[in-house]
This record gives sequence, C-alpha cells and structure tokens, in this order.
Amino acid sequence: MARGIRELPRDIQRLLQPAIDGFSRGELNQAAFSLMQGGNDAQIYKADVGSRSYVCRAVRDANELRCWRLAADCNAGPPVAFPSEEEEGSVVVLEYLIGRHLPFEVPERRLDLIPQTLKAVHATNAPGIPAANSRFDVIRWYLDQSRTRVDLEVARSQLQRIERAVRTRELEPRFTHNDLHRGNVLVTEESVYFIDWSTAGMGDPLADLAFLVRNLGLDNDQSDAFLHRYLFPRRPTLQDTAHFHLMDHVSHLNMAAFALFMGRKRGYEVVPTKSAMRHRTLLADDLAGRWPSRTIDYWNTVASVGLGEFHRGPDHVQELVNQCQS
Repeated sequence: MARGIRELPRDIQRLLQPAIDGFSRGELNQAAFSLMQGGNDAQIYKADVGSRSYVCRAVRDANELRCWRLAADCNAGPPVAFPSEEEEGSVVVLEYLIGRHLPFEVPERRLDLIPQTLKAVHATNAPGIPAANSRFDVIRWYLDQSRTRVDLEVARSQLQRIERAVRTRELEPRFTHNDLHRGNVLVTEESVYFIDWSTAGMGDPLADLAFLVRNLGLDNDQSDAFLHRYLFPRRPTLQDTAHFHLMDHVSHLNMAAFALFMGRKRGYEVVPTKSAMRHRTLLADDLAGRWPSRTIDYWNTVASVGLGEFHRGPDHVQELVNQCQS
C-alpha cells in the first residue's frame, strides 16, 4: 500500500533521507512510497513521484553502494537516479525499470544478451573493490552447519581438489556479481540487467558465469554455447572449458550444501539414499513449496552427494582437474 513520506515509520524515513534529499519539496509532497519485496532481507521501497518512479534500496556499506554505481556505469545494473553519500545506513536510488525476472524458458535472444552483459561487468575497472566471498568458503560453512548422515568427505574432497586446480591458473580477479540466479536477472524489452549487488566483489569470472548457467538450468550443450558467447571472439581453450565445468560442478555442490543446511535449520535430518530418491521427503516438500522448478535439481544433487556420486562422478572430476592444470 502506497504511503506518503510522513506516514512511514521514523526509522524508514531516516533510511530514505538520502533519497528524499534528491527530490524537491513540491515533488516530495506528492510522492507515494510502497514497500517492495527484496532479497537478503533488504529494505526496498518504490517511490512514485509525479510521472516518474524510483527504487530506494538500503545498502549495507559504502562498498555495496560503489558496486551498484559500477554496475550502472557499465549498463549491467539499473541506472542510479541520485547520488548518495558513501556511508553506512545509506540507500541507493535507482530508476524504476519495467521488466520481469528471467523466465524459466529463456528466449534465444536473451541467451545472447546475458553473456554479453556479464562480460561487460567482468571488464569493468573496479579499483578499491575488495574480494568477493569465496564460493568454496561459503560451501564449507554450509557443510559445517549441516546435520546429516551423508558422508560429506566425498564432497569436501572434491571441493578441495577443484579449489586447488582453479587457483593454480591464477586468473586475474574481475568485478563479479557473485549471486546470479533468476531472481537477480531483470529482463526489459531491450536489455538485461542484474540486480542485488550486495555480494559483489573481485572474484573468478568463470565462477560467476558457471553459477548463472547452473541457475538457468541449461544442459551441457547450452552451457558450452553460453561459454562460447561469453568468450567470443576468442575460442575457449581446454583449460577454460575445464575450469568452467569445474565451477559448474561447484555450483551443484553449493545447491546440495545449502539444502543440507536448510534441513538442519528447519529441524529435520537429510538422509539421501536410493530409496529416499524414490519418495517425497520433508525436504523435497519444503523446497517444492518455495522453489517448485528447482526441487528436482536440489534433491538429485543432495542424493548424489550422499551416494558418493555427486553429479559428474569422481573420475570425471579428476579428468577436469587434470585438464584445468595442464
């Protein structure tokens, strides 16, 4: 429900003060603010001011604000409407874009635009931006917090081998989004934008690409085509392809580890066995209610970890590791 600025709670008014300062008094008297749903518990408001609309989003710190600005500068994020002070408790004020989140059946034209947009992100000069959270460290944390009868040493061993392999390549860290799932891809009539830059930082560009591919649900042929579009006009090397598929593998492990973590958080133990794969479980029911399209991917991945198979199998993983290091 839209409300005037004076009807909002005082702490929200304080939060929006940098955005408010961007409007004239006459505009502000006519502004209507409405709470929008946001990821990561972010406070996000839509501001309707006359014929213009804006999104006012809370940011954690100056680094996140800089990341939003960098994304806008390379046309990969929504345009920033008003400058904000780089301090804690600030907000970023964005142009409101009419679009939708990426559909599950991705049109071919979008499969061209998305890697081009991501390539622009990775080519952005981002001095002073710190390293992004390591995907490997995040997965290890999920596994440490899990309660399960799964033999996690299978997953831990593969994770360690993959991490060692990709780090030996010494790719130059690039400006990365670090959380590219469908909900963070906004599609308009002409463009593709990435939103929620709260976890952005300097990281592995092929890990960013692989995480997006896994969340798009592309098959192996589509994934390889995606990599070709991203690297064009250069052709992928054997090491590029191995690195990319290893990070796709890590994205599966991220799904499995998160599902195991959620099992503990919601009060039940995950026991992935062959019989469990044939029957619906509390975990599968829970995931089906929240992410219907992702239930099979999550559950099959968790089950495969428990069976010691894990998506590509230990032999295939070792082959990719060898190719990546060759």
